Amino acid sequence: MLEHNLIDGLLGGAGSHIDGIQVMVGQDIAICHNWIDPSAPPVDDGGVNAALFFGPDDGPISDVVVSHNRLLGGGSWYTLRLDCGGTIDVRGNRFDRDVMGSPVLNNGDPPTTWEDNAFDDGTPIPAP
Repeated sequence: MLEHNLIDGLLGGAGSHIDGIQVMVGQDIAICHNWIDPSAPPVDDGGVNAALFFGPDDGPISDVVVSHNRLLGGGSWYTLRLDCGGTIDVRGNRFDRDVMGSPVLNNGDPPTTWEDNAFDDGTPIPAP
């Protein structure tokens, strides 16, 4: 479980993509009550990717909870990127609009629970 953290002030070298949190393999993962701001100074041939990125580069990712986080876009393509399986519970998160694409990209199973996820102004974000 990763909870009650402030993640900001990130830096990256040339060619890097910057994520507030990146999960590459695992199960029973809970990310709750965090403030995640991936904003970073400009990076040559790289940049901000996501506040929260689940990408199974090293193996499957399953049984995930993303709850009551403040997810900032930081000029990324997607604020929340999901590529998971099993139970996926996403609820009570708040997003800003500093994103070049959609606030959420889902390349895995559809979320099992998608409740009360919205922009700062209260506009609901539909389930991906």
